[in-house]
Amino acid sequence: WGVSDLDLGFNEISDGGFTALGEAVAAPGNSLSRLQLRINRARNDGAKALAAGMVSPHCALEWVGASSNVIGTQGIRAMLEAIPNCPSLRSLDLSGQKEAVWQEEDFAQGARRLAAHLPGRGAPLRVDVGGVEGMGLAS
Repeated sequence: WGVSDLDLGFNEISDGGFTALGEAVAAPGNSLSRLQLRINRARNDGAKALAAGMVSPHCALEWVGASSNVIGTQGIRAMLEAIPNCPSLRSLDLSGQKEAVWQEEDFAQGARRLAAHLPGRGAPLRVDVGGVEGMGLAS
């Protein structure tokens, strides 16, 4: 659709909006590389739907900012699990989620496992899930 950078922060977008965006980033011909969704109202279902779109071979996202929504642990997990199948992704910000419960050690352990599954990515991947801000994952 010719849009490469979309800032939808501060718009009270809920799960339905995140679902529509997941469908859009999965569509053939989409060129969206940067998606800002900070300070909205998405929960687990919206995050899962966006993650489903991120694994499409048509997804061109390089940067996703979804900080300060209401995404819980299940939604964050879905977004993290999408990373290996979204080779264009370089940065994912999920910090400031009001519903997520993470233990720093659990996240660090999961991040190491995730990094091991990213051979050939070329550039480091930046993932921020709050308590472990700025943790870089390099392949």
